[in-house]
Amino acid sequence: MPLITFTMIDDMNDDTFGEEISVCRVQFTIWTQLAATNNTGSIQRALRNLYHGIALTLSGYTHIGTQYLSTRDLGIDENNRSQVVMDFYIWTQKT
Repeated sequence: MPLITFTMIDDMNDDTFGEEISVCRVQFTIWTQLAATNNTGSIQRALRNLYHGIALTLSGYTHIGTQYLSTRDLGIDENNRSQVVMDFYIWTQKT
């Protein structure tokens, strides 16, 4: 601990005016041990700074944009682990 997992929640394709654009929502889950929850805030800030409004390189795609959506605190489980979920949008366009 801490541990961060990544999940692609959804991926929608939009072919508007001949431009193949994909919008996907990705989710990071931050797990920390209860005794170390003070690390959760710094991890959240680092992820937001890393993925909000940045340019990514994806093979076969031209990057369009990223956007931070939300942070949700899911509480503490039976093993005294804190869980926080952060969602982002990523827009890409085929080259």
